[in-house]
Amino acid sequence: SVTVRKFKVNWSALVAGVSLACALVVTGFVVRREISGPTAVLRPRGLGDYRPTAVPNWDELAAGGHRMGPPNARFVIVEFADFQCPACRQFTLKTVASLRKHYPDDVAVVYRHWPLPYHPFAHAAARASECAAAQGRFERMHDRMFILQDSIGLKPFVEFASEAGVPDTLQFVSCIEESDSSAALADARAAVALGGRGTPTVLVNGNLLEGVPDSAGLHAVFLSHMKEQRK
Repeated sequence: SVTVRKFKVNWSALVAGVSLACALVVTGFVVRREISGPTAVLRPRGLGDYRPTAVPNWDELAAGGHRMGPPNARFVIVEFADFQCPACRQFTLKTVASLRKHYPDDVAVVYRHWPLPYHPFAHAAARASECAAAQGRFERMHDRMFILQDSIGLKPFVEFASEAGVPDTLQFVSCIEESDSSAALADARAAVALGGRGTPTVLVNGNLLEGVPDSAGLHAVFLSHMKEQRK
């Protein structure tokens, strides 16, 4: 989608409700993930270790968010993530990037927001990405914010937008001032409903994975699905 999703909402009430739900479900798990460092979770595993669980509303989840990659890709990753999450950065820039580089015609990623309550600029970053999406630059904005994750909150989002090639930065600034976090809140509710345990929460071809695969693990999952499709 390249449309900014703007809804008139009771911002304070929604943020409080969703943040509380997210905090209760994921805070302990994700804090442990981030304190221990990405390598503690993003370690090589065999395919069986991911214990995939079928997701009944897969089509709905894959149709939302922002799709990056070919529309007819045979392997679709839905990722619920937070632009300030270090493990999300690792998964995006190394794990997913490696798979997409090797199989560019077969892999697509659907990014969905899950801004966590203890990341102070996560909601603002999600809104900025939506405003970039309104001008057809979601993927480049997404990549830029993960590459320069440490700069989030230290430099204006319009600078990220300019670097991402957003053509009308005045419109971008206006969008940020006028929009809200409705899109991010809706995605966060979907992640909680799934039983997501932290960011990134990863689904592939209709299955929720337990844990976060590293490059070797995701390649194994990919090859397994390709094999199944050839049967």
